[in-house]
Amino acid sequence: FILLCIINTGLRAETLTAAADPWPPYVGPTLTDQGLAVQVVRAALKREGFDLEIRFMPWARALRLTRNGATDLLVAAWWTQERAAYLHYSEPYAESNLKFIKRKQDPFEFEGFASLTGKRIGVVRDYGYGDAFGQAGNFQQVENSDLLHNIGMLMAGRIDLTLEDELVATTILRQQAPEQLTKIAFSHTPLQTKSLYVASGQNNPRHQRIISAFNRGLASLRADGTLARLLKQPQH
Repeated sequence: FILLCIINTGLRAETLTAAADPWPPYVGPTLTDQGLAVQVVRAALKREGFDLEIRFMPWARALRLTRNGATDLLVAAWWTQERAAYLHYSEPYAESNLKFIKRKQDPFEFEGFASLTGKRIGVVRDYGYGDAFGQAGNFQQVENSDLLHNIGMLMAGRIDLTLEDELVATTILRQQAPEQLTKIAFSHTPLQTKSLYVASGQNNPRHQRIISAFNRGLASLRADGTLARLLKQPQH
């Protein structure tokens, strides 16, 4: 009996904690299996003997807790030079198109940073929109806690533009503010196409082991076609 207990303890999967901001269809507590990104990350880690527990919270807090090692990883993070100083990034596993959102009657089209001159642009606090965007000084960035606050300010004329992954914005508005979908339009040209990564804080003593395990699991998912199947499935 003692031997069986020892064996069972040895076989028990190690649990990792992930901090996540609801970001449908990639991440969300009411989505199927908690979202597309969670499905991919959980499947990759499972192949390496890890279980995954998701804790939902605002993005700024999720980033802070992962940075200081209080939680093990972020399941869907964008890469920035600033974050690379304190986060250990995985190999990328998906891509998202970050587009500007405008009022439907607005003729604006993104044609490089010069086309943003003088604009008031709603951003989500502590999101990583890219170093070039963050360092540009020819427009005003107006911080809010989430996309819906930015959309509200856009409709009220308090900002000129906001921006978000097109699939994420469409999903959030369809679920929470469907009346706004007929009032907005997306820029044809994205600000950029951004890869999604798993990231662990460099202050976490397990960060190298976590990211190495995820990368091995991801390679396995990619090799047998599981990754492609997960990324193509409809999300609810």
